[in-house]
Amino acid sequence: MINNNFIICTYERDMYIESWATVINIDWKNVDTKEFLIEKIYSELGCPKDFGKNWDAFWDTITDNQFWVKSPLVLIFRNYNYIFSGNKNDRLILSDILIDLINQKRQKYYIFILKK
Repeated sequence: MINNNFIICTYERDMYIESWATVINIDWKNVDTKEFLIEKIYSELGCPKDFGKNWDAFWDTITDNQFWVKSPLVLIFRNYNYIFSGNKNDRLILSDILIDLINQKRQKYYIFILKK
């Protein structure tokens, strides 16, 4: 399911969003495990280091805007063809999480998935 907050891009966009949103850039070339991805996002949000590195803890954190400097939260995923290349289960769970995020009514999320 794709709606106005979920955009698949095959080219780089000129985005000046840092001034009005909390932006997290993830390059899939550098991410090989779910734990690494979650730790990267937690680090970007300034979360405590002892937060759980599992999908449930990730959901609780990403939907709690106390860690965002500015709202909305913008997730930019680059090199999506590398996404958890060895773990189909984590790929499917992350896809479900992203779809659930964009369908949230109480918070605003934008997700950009870029080929490069």
